[in-house]
Amino acid sequence: MDLAFQLLAAAAAFLLQGCEIMENIQAATGVGQSNAGQRNASAGETKSAVPAVPLAAGMWGGDLRLLVDVSPGSDASSPKQRLVLDTGSSTLAFCSKALTTQPQYQQTSYISCNIYNPGGTATGYWGPFVKGPVLLGGFQLDADYSIMAQELNMPCTQGLQGIFGIAFRQLDSAYHAEQSPDWPTAQESRSGSPGTSLSCPKQPAGVEPSPLISNLRSMGGEQIGIYWSGQQGDEAGSLYLGEAATLNQHYDASSALGPAQLGELGWYDIQVQSITVGSQSFTDLECDPSRGKTCIMDTGTPAIVVPEEVFNYAQISGGSLTFQLAGAGGAPTLLQFDLQALRQANALMKANSDDGMILGLPLWMFYYTVFDIGQKTAYFVPTSNSAMPAPVPAEEPQPGSGGDSPWNPQPAGDSPWNPQPAGDSPWNPQPAGDSPWNPQPAGDSPWNPFPLPGGVWLEDNATDPENTTEPVEEDGRKLSSAIHV
Repeated sequence: MDLAFQLLAAAAAFLLQGCEIMENIQAATGVGQSNAGQRNASAGETKSAVPAVPLAAGMWGGDLRLLVDVSPGSDASSPKQRLVLDTGSSTLAFCSKALTTQPQYQQTSYISCNIYNPGGTATGYWGPFVKGPVLLGGFQLDADYSIMAQELNMPCTQGLQGIFGIAFRQLDSAYHAEQSPDWPTAQESRSGSPGTSLSCPKQPAGVEPSPLISNLRSMGGEQIGIYWSGQQGDEAGSLYLGEAATLNQHYDASSALGPAQLGELGWYDIQVQSITVGSQSFTDLECDPSRGKTCIMDTGTPAIVVPEEVFNYAQISGGSLTFQLAGAGGAPTLLQFDLQALRQANALMKANSDDGMILGLPLWMFYYTVFDIGQKTAYFVPTSNSAMPAPVPAEEPQPGSGGDSPWNPQPAGDSPWNPQPAGDSPWNPQPAGDSPWNPQPAGDSPWNPFPLPGGVWLEDNATDPENTTEPVEEDGRKLSSAIHV
């Protein structure tokens, strides 16, 4: 009897320990949670202890960028790669070709190819898709990502090593490795002139969802919180995943604005009903992606981009700049910005005539944002910051440094996964080109054909509205992945 009692007690203790572990995982990833606006930390929870991914802020191409450290592989000792955090794309791509010599991934028979800034300075990359774990802060993600074989004017200089897109729908096309981009000569690549031509294969094999969103959804947590202090340097901000988005010191349900309505495109697109500059209101604003008038919230854009008439009036007006966003089934959401602070920081930009509007990085200076992907809503909590950081003196552009800042994203198009950019400063890719590829010799090269990457959505499924939330493999099986804490 004593032995049986001891065994029973041990089993109960083990079960309780297991439940505690699961609760910790759920707290970190937001399993089974939704409706961000109705949640807040309970009285017994310590908000400062909520797990978060540290964000840095630094300069690239003469503009401030939000940055995040990601390590390819599952070994915590692996070198961290500092990437641009971008809500305007779903691409995870590393610059370092050295990653191909010490692979911690499975090779695939697909390549990634993205072109940015058509009509301006040639910008883009191509490289193989691979599948393997990556470390993001204290999280391990099962990811399909790419390694740049060739790049031009990408964030691969000034201490940066790639991009980390967290858009919540698939915006990154995958192409069969038997095709190859039509890249310029080495001399043309070095010049990076507007006349340099880049192209990608014409026909995508499928689309690749964001690794972060795929992993988050697989665990049932669909909230993302982004905080930025407005300062430069390491640990200048935080990325919160799942339930942590509303259980941290930056979220206050009593002061949160919203919910605002998120659109279907996956760029965190919004409906701007009006803009007020001082006492002057501007209405009849168009947010129509089919006409290239996409209105988005994008960390990858270093400014707030508004129509020309709004921009011109803002140059002579004082007071505030107010955006009225469509509410999610209720009252509209009003976001207010200090005009003087925006002007001092050169954080207000004029959109091209064919472009939409962008609430860029300055949004996060004024508001902590929570995106609830499942509910298609966004909440905004005013921060304690009352002014933008002082403008940084212009740097002399270095060769290949992106000195003329081609990365001022303005996605626009008629498809959530094959965007057609417009204007001089777009950021989302425009696949193009018809150059055939001469296959590389067999061996250990990352360009060899191998199985379909786990997250690639086959074209038949990608274009079917009924198949826009879950990736499939070639045999049609649904994929599963997890965030490991």
